[in-house]
Amino acid sequence: MATETVTHKFAGIMSKPGKTELADVVPPLLAWFREHHYQVVIDPETAPYAPGVEVLARDEMASRH
Repeated sequence: MATETVTHKFAGIMSKPGKTELADVVPPLLAWFREHHYQVVIDPETAPYAPGVEVLARDEMASRH
């Protein structure tokens, strides 16, 4: 009998405040993560460019998994 291994993949996106290119970079990056079955969290600086994604403070990201 074969056993199935479930792998949980997580990613956190942290953005430098005030970077205008985030509007071009974040949406395709999130699409890639979704296509590859990652659970994604973002920091408050990234939130305006990623509606619907869970927002965490940076210091909370490392403990999230």
